[in-house]
Amino acid sequence: NRKFHVRIGADISQIHNVKAGVPQGSVLGPSLFNIYCHVIPTPQHCHLAMFADDTAIIT
Repeated sequence: NRKFHVRIGADISQIHNVKAGVPQGSVLGPSLFNIYCHVIPTPQHCHLAMFADDTAIIT
């Protein structure tokens, strides 16, 4: 039952329910990230640079 809102400056959005994802700090987070990112296709002449939860496609 996780919820979120977005704040930009002094403006705050309505509260919404989180319908997907893994809670921050979950022990499953790193393993699920690796499984999900393992299937990213890499076209010829491209390289994936990955660190922690960041991914860059280098052409």
